[in-house]
Amino acid sequence: MSAHVIGPEDVAAVSNLESLFSLLRERLDWPLGPAASSDEGAFQWTAAELNISDDAAWRLRDGSVRQLRPLVPNQPWGIFLVEFRDGHVYRTALRQVLRGLVPKKRGRDANLPAWKHENLLFICTTSEYDRFTFGHFRGKQHERARLATFSWQRNDPFVRTLCEYNLPRLQWPEDDGADTEAWLNEWTCAFDKEPLTKVFFSEIANWYFWAVSQVRFPKDAPKEADGHDHVSVIRLITRLIFCWFVKEKGLIPDALFDERKVAQMLDEYRDG
Repeated sequence: MSAHVIGPEDVAAVSNLESLFSLLRERLDWPLGPAASSDEGAFQWTAAELNISDDAAWRLRDGSVRQLRPLVPNQPWGIFLVEFRDGHVYRTALRQVLRGLVPKKRGRDANLPAWKHENLLFICTTSEYDRFTFGHFRGKQHERARLATFSWQRNDPFVRTLCEYNLPRLQWPEDDGADTEAWLNEWTCAFDKEPLTKVFFSEIANWYFWAVSQVRFPKDAPKEADGHDHVSVIRLITRLIFCWFVKEKGLIPDALFDERKVAQMLDEYRDG
């Protein structure tokens, strides 16, 4: 098997379970059969088997989750499909599902299979299939395990990290998982934030050094001994980052990041 390039168009084509599994099959080489998204390709776990609360069960479509049938013998990963009733991915409900799948859970049927909490991969969808989230719990104990995720929404324009880093790390192993530890480590790395943080700060640093020699501030702006506006550039960068994250939270309108609309607003302000 060879790694495939994943592009924004591949992510944009995902609109239901069938197209999601097509992405996993064709771009990540998962050996999924045509019935992977149906009951034939999965086991159903009920709320009673998972020993979860009524509230958590209500959050789940049909009050249950599905486990994809193992794709290779002795597969170390438990891969679960979690469909939520509405447009949200409920972390509390997902954590209760986790507790129902790990061993030594009080009140749990000992005959049911179990996994180490770090060997579980959750593929979550919402009622309208407009959001897809991959989740993985990590930590020494499942009670305190931290949920790491990556996700995308329908028509999401910001999928570069998803396409270049997150999804490619979930490539099916060329040895079909013969090296169990390597497989566990590789898929776990799909949820690491540190490499992405390094890339982010590296790109910010590169832009800073470029901007220092290019931007022009008012004459009364503070300048350093070399005549450049280092402090002003740093303030500009931090304020832009702050505004961007606030925009992503939906607290300020997208129009403020559209150059043409900003120019129009300024013209209207001057004319007013």
